[in-house]
Amino acid sequence: MAKLTLPSLLSYRGSIKPGAAFYFAELEDGSRVPVEVTQATVKGTMASYKEVKGAKNPTEMEKSSGRSNLQTIDQAVLPVSTKKFLMEFVVNVTPGSVKPESCNNQAVALALNAFVARYHALGGFKELAQRYLCNIFNGAWLWRNGSLFETGVIEVKAMIDGAEQTFCAAITPQLDTQLALPAALVELVASALAGDRRVAILRVSAALDAYPGQEVYPSQEFANESTDVSRVFASVRGKDGVRQAFMHPQKVGNALRRIDDWYEPLPGFDVKPLAVEPLGVDASNQVAHRATNGEDFYTLVEKRLDDLQSSLNAAESADQLTPEHHYIVAVLVRGGVFSGEKKSK
Repeated sequence: MAKLTLPSLLSYRGSIKPGAAFYFAELEDGSRVPVEVTQATVKGTMASYKEVKGAKNPTEMEKSSGRSNLQTIDQAVLPVSTKKFLMEFVVNVTPGSVKPESCNNQAVALALNAFVARYHALGGFKELAQRYLCNIFNGAWLWRNGSLFETGVIEVKAMIDGAEQTFCAAITPQLDTQLALPAALVELVASALAGDRRVAILRVSAALDAYPGQEVYPSQEFANESTDVSRVFASVRGKDGVRQAFMHPQKVGNALRRIDDWYEPLPGFDVKPLAVEPLGVDASNQVAHRATNGEDFYTLVEKRLDDLQSSLNAAESADQLTPEHHYIVAVLVRGGVFSGEKKSK
């Protein structure tokens, strides 16, 4: 098979689709109330770089640095009588990687379909399922909130063999899971990714032991010029008018797909799990490990898919799958538009 050229139309529907994670507080009487986003005006001090570097003389710098920094910000504080902080969301797992959502080149579609089919036959989706579930049970999706609470429980509910089953993991001060991944849950997710079932729905929640007045952190919206609020939290208004805090589905999904430790890091960096992306971007350090090293999705598909397919065909078990095999399928599970350049007329 000749080397592939990505067509001008190629897209996959994402297979891991979480919903928004809503914030609640469980009170001492056992009732649940939404965590409310409120506004506060705070007085800080001027501390930015430009306060020093932008001053024209020492007197101007002294006056500038002494000014108060008044800001209006959103905040989310746990209410009086809080006993637990709750976050919960639903995630749908579907077989979006089995075939393209759209593709205008049959040769490319058939090549990618064959790659995924052989990966499935070798049991590769079980590895991906384990990694996604590990991030659910270790609380990666709590983001900053995960470092604020010492103890709690993460719970996953799913329908297995026609009955709802519940799986729990204890949260320690180190956020380590105390529960080995349940084989039935791994099989459920793997079968949904592979297309052996139409969908698997997981109901995920965290109940963290908390105290009144603790601040929690929803997703942050981009503040626009039409508002004087410098920090805007994601919220949805309930029927009583309360702005309930939540985390965006995209942020939850980013945490769940932080499974890419199959790459070669750039000099000076250690390997850490990255969110699966076509270019292997480490957003916190503004570098793209895979793109820089030629290990990105586009390069692997266009220049190495033939060799990788051959090694897949020669493999006899999942133990013989390579990091490149897992990464390519994980990108297809992520989904997105992977179109190449349009041919010039």
